[in-house]
Amino acid sequence: MAAGLLALQMTDPVTAATLEAGLQRYVPYAVQQIDAALAGAERMRERIALRDVDGARRAWIQSHAGWERAEPFTATLYPDLDDAIDAWPDAKAGYHAVEAKLFAGTAEEAEPIAAALAGKLREFAQQIRARGVTAQGLLDGSARLAFEIGENKAAGGESAASGTSLDDMRNNLAGIAAVWTMVFAPALRASDPAEAESMDAAFAELEALLRAGDLKTLDQSRLAAASERLALAFEAAAPKLGLAAPSLGD
Repeated sequence: MAAGLLALQMTDPVTAATLEAGLQRYVPYAVQQIDAALAGAERMRERIALRDVDGARRAWIQSHAGWERAEPFTATLYPDLDDAIDAWPDAKAGYHAVEAKLFAGTAEEAEPIAAALAGKLREFAQQIRARGVTAQGLLDGSARLAFEIGENKAAGGESAASGTSLDDMRNNLAGIAAVWTMVFAPALRASDPAEAESMDAAFAELEALLRAGDLKTLDQSRLAAASERLALAFEAAAPKLGLAAPSLGD
C-alpha cells in the first residue's frame, strides 16, 4: 500500500513495519463498512420506490451504522465525499437530508436524495479500494471523531429524526476501536506499554458511558470529559508512532 508507506516514511523501520501491517489488516474492515453502507442505501432506495416506509427506515438505520463505523477515515481522507454523504446539521443532501424526509412521513420526497446518496456511496466504495487509508489520516480522524462524540454528537444528537443518535456514538466508538486495535495498538504496546494502557482505559470509560439506555440518561458532562481524554490520548501517542500530532480544531 503505497499511500500508507508514504505516511510512515519518517517513522523508525520497526514501527513503520508494524503500522504497515496494521493498515493491511484494517483496509478490509474499512471496505466492509462502506460496502455495508452502500448495501443499506440501495435497499433503502428499493423500499422507498415500493412505498415501504418502515422497510426504508430500517435500511437507512442499517446503512448509516456502517457509515458511522467508517468515520475515523471519511472526513480526513475523503473530505469531499464525506461532505456529500453525511453533512450535518445543515444537510441538503446525503444521509440527514434523506432522514429528514423519511422519518417525517414524506418518503416520496426522499427518493431522489436517496438515489444520489447511493451514487456517492458507490463512488466511495470504488475510491477506498483504489486509494486505501494512511496511518496519519486514521490518527487524525480517530482523534477528531473521539472529541466530536462528546462535543457535538452528545449535545444535540446527530440523528434526532431517526432516534439513532446514541447508536451513532456507539458505532463511532466501535470504528475508532477498530483503528486502535488493528493499526496502532501493536506499535504502541511495543514502544510505550504504559501509554497503550492509558488508551485502553480511555476506551473502556467511553464504552461504559455509552451503555446508557437513552440520551436522557447519558451523563453528558462525563462523556465530554471522557471523549476529550481519548482524543488527547491519540495526540500523546502520535510522536511515539512517528506521526504528527492531530489537530482537534475545525
